[in-house]
Amino acid sequence: MCPPPPGSIIILLAGGIRGDPDRLDDFSALSEASLYRLFSAVRLADQTPNSTLLISGGGGRVIHEANLMGALAEQLGFPRQRVELDTRSHTTFESALNVASAVEKYPQRQRYLVTSADHMPRALMAFRHAGLNVCARPVDFEALPLKPAEMLTPQISALSKSTRAMHEALGMLYYDLVKFQ
Repeated sequence: MCPPPPGSIIILLAGGIRGDPDRLDDFSALSEASLYRLFSAVRLADQTPNSTLLISGGGGRVIHEANLMGALAEQLGFPRQRVELDTRSHTTFESALNVASAVEKYPQRQRYLVTSADHMPRALMAFRHAGLNVCARPVDFEALPLKPAEMLTPQISALSKSTRAMHEALGMLYYDLVKFQ
């Protein structure tokens, strides 16, 4: 996959938060998906000169997902002045609308969307509906290579994967039938 051109906007969607953290350094509150997405996005933005990392996530009452992720990006060495936060978005649909508004000031810059692979189709659907053209940079792939005999053995991880797949499928159906009407 080709690296983004210099000056690109790397849009990062938060992937959840646990509890209600009250400190900006309580990174343990970030879900595994949020952490995986953040590490991948920071790496991509770090390799892209003059890029902006736009983090969207409004979960949490006192400290929002985007605040925690921005603070962790800074701890990882990413320059704070190249980070923008959207702390108002609580859903993928809200993120698409709020990010579209936020990037209006950068009309000529390429935009790359970082989220989990299983979430990318619904995220792209929402961003396109918001009128924002983004390049997909999926992360956090969950497929495991299994031998044929292992495919017949029940795996507890399959329950989690099927739950996420159902969540995404129902979310896309909801967008089609309700949100985009």
